[in-house]
Amino acid sequence: MIEMQMRVVENNFETRRGGVILAEKAGRRILRIYIGENEARAIDKALNRRFDRRPMTHDLIASIFEGLGVEILSVYIDELRDDTFFGKLVLSAPGEGGERRQVIIDSRPSDALALAARAAIPIFASEEVLDEAGEEMDL
Repeated sequence: MIEMQMRVVENNFETRRGGVILAEKAGRRILRIYIGENEARAIDKALNRRFDRRPMTHDLIASIFEGLGVEILSVYIDELRDDTFFGKLVLSAPGEGGERRQVIIDSRPSDALALAARAAIPIFASEEVLDEAGEEMDL
């Protein structure tokens, strides 16, 4: 897995589509992931620390995790199938006897990235995804 960072969040109100650009932390490749308008808005707000008075769905999920003692460790973008990205949330959850256990949950990349933006957690992409969809850029 290659560590990535969010560089740009775009929102096109005419097409009702958004996008996020993930860039390699130690490289020149980027991933463009097209997402819904609401998800792009949620990611942009979290990155810029602008929160609504009432919690959005991603805020609710983060609050539920916090209330249950679940920590988000990282986000993976690990598959590209039929032009659709797939991702996972890697969580640390309370286990029996006070020990923590790792839990991996399937997630839409847009939802996982919205949570990552709130918690400032690492984002990773698989080498296979970068080989297939990555673009070389001068950043």
